[in-house]
Amino acid sequence: ERLSCNMAAGVPDPALYTCGQGLEGELGIGELTDSDVPVPVIFQRPSSLCHECPSPADSADEEEAQMGGEIVNGVDHQGHRDGNWRQVTVVQVSVGAHHVLAVTASGHLWSWGKGTSWCLGHGNQEDCVEPTQVEFFGPASGRRVVHAAAGQYHSAAVTTDGSMYTWGLGREGQLGHGNCSPCHLPKKVRALAEHKVVQCSCGDC
Repeated sequence: ERLSCNMAAGVPDPALYTCGQGLEGELGIGELTDSDVPVPVIFQRPSSLCHECPSPADSADEEEAQMGGEIVNGVDHQGHRDGNWRQVTVVQVSVGAHHVLAVTASGHLWSWGKGTSWCLGHGNQEDCVEPTQVEFFGPASGRRVVHAAAGQYHSAAVTTDGSMYTWGLGREGQLGHGNCSPCHLPKKVRALAEHKVVQCSCGDC
């Protein structure tokens, strides 16, 4: 239904392409539209970095803290270069039923698509038509993601210390927290606290 793939070696920015159904924002291109050819996904600069901020050359340290060191100019999906966009280095992608998760080289997590049942990890059920950084795993959190998985209405992520976090719909117990309640934000799976998790996978439920 959808395809997500990392940039091939030697191909210029951006680093991630998607195609297929996009009527719920799954393609991450800022529009509710389908595409039968791969289109670039552009990651927008966090809102804390406004239009009046200095150029990347003048504020590299600040943007490195905000974006995890991934500081290169980007273009929007129509090929227009815009200083409000930045390319990030995507190292892993997981495509769920109606949402997508992307892990960057700096260990940050981005999500977009349909936000039903809090599966995007932003604490609400709003849809995101373009990649939005999951603040729970943001630069200030000290948590760095190494792997993520998108299910039908839930999500999971593994951090560098081997902890596993899940969030979203939990009515079948799929979040692993010992109950069937939903999680609005990522929550550590305590049952795996004595283990070092290296990878995760989410099914339909």
